[in-house]
Amino acid sequence: MHQKLQMANRLLEQKLFANAAELYREVYTSKKDPEALYGLAICAYQEEEFGDSLDYINQLLQVDQKHAGAYNLAGLIAAGMQDFEGAKALFVAAVESAPTFLEAQRNYGEVLLELEDFENAVRVFNAILENHPEDVITLIRMAELYAEVERHRDAVLLLGCALDIEPDNVDAMNLLNRIQEAIATEK
Repeated sequence: MHQKLQMANRLLEQKLFANAAELYREVYTSKKDPEALYGLAICAYQEEEFGDSLDYINQLLQVDQKHAGAYNLAGLIAAGMQDFEGAKALFVAAVESAPTFLEAQRNYGEVLLELEDFENAVRVFNAILENHPEDVITLIRMAELYAEVERHRDAVLLLGCALDIEPDNVDAMNLLNRIQEAIATEK
C-alpha cells in the first residue's frame, strides 16, 4: 500500500487529480491511512469540490486532531467562501499544530490582511522572514506591502534579496519594474 500512496502523491503533483483520488480511495479503503484522506481532500479541493473536501477533512480530523495540513486546507476553503474569521481560526490551528508550517503561516498573514489587521499581518510576515530569510514568497509579499504604502526603498531592498535567491523570479522582476516606474514618475 505504501507504493500506492507514493504513486498517488506523484499523480497529485502532476495535477492528475482524478487518478490520484482513485488510488487514495483504494489505499484508504484497505488500510485506513489518514494521509490517504488528506490526499482525497486535496484532490477534491483542486477539483473545486469543496463540500467533498471538507467531508474528507472532517474525517481526517476525527482520526488526527492535530493534522496541520487539514486545518490549512479548511482555512483555504473558508477564505475562498469569504469567511475570513473562520479561516483565521483554522490557520491558527494549523500553525499551533505545526509551528514550522510555512504555508499556514503565510495564509494566516494573508487572512489578517483581508481582515484589515495590517499591523499583525506585517508582524506575521516579519516573523516568517526572521525564521526563513530566504523565503522568496514572503520577501515578495512584504515588498508588495511596502510598495502599497510607498516605502519604495524598503520594497526594492526586499526584492533585491528575493532576486539574489531566485534571479529569474518573474513576480519579483515585475514588481521591481513597477516600483521603478513609480519612482521615476514621482521625480
